[in-house]
Amino acid sequence: MTRYVLKPEVVRDCLHRLIDAPIHRMFPGYLCLQQQSGLDNRKTGLSFPYNEFFDDYLRVGEDDSDKPYFVPFNSHRYVESNSSRISWQKLRRLNAVVFSRA
Repeated sequence: MTRYVLKPEVVRDCLHRLIDAPIHRMFPGYLCLQQQSGLDNRKTGLSFPYNEFFDDYLRVGEDDSDKPYFVPFNSHRYVESNSSRISWQKLRRLNAVVFSRA
């Protein structure tokens, strides 16, 4: 089985890149629906398991924390243009940088 090791300096750099990127704060909702579409193999009539998605991918705090999730996206920097939208190719590259084989 492949084992992945997170390098703190790489993760820190990637998080700063996410925070600085002009990505709308509702982007996690879009990713949630994209994932659900793949799981259901359809594009309409999707359930929206938002809480489960956040728990799986963005939880950093304890249940009793007032801010249990890390959401780096900030809408006040979002600009509605094709150049400001993050592409799947960029996400794949970011994923490749964050996870390196041990």
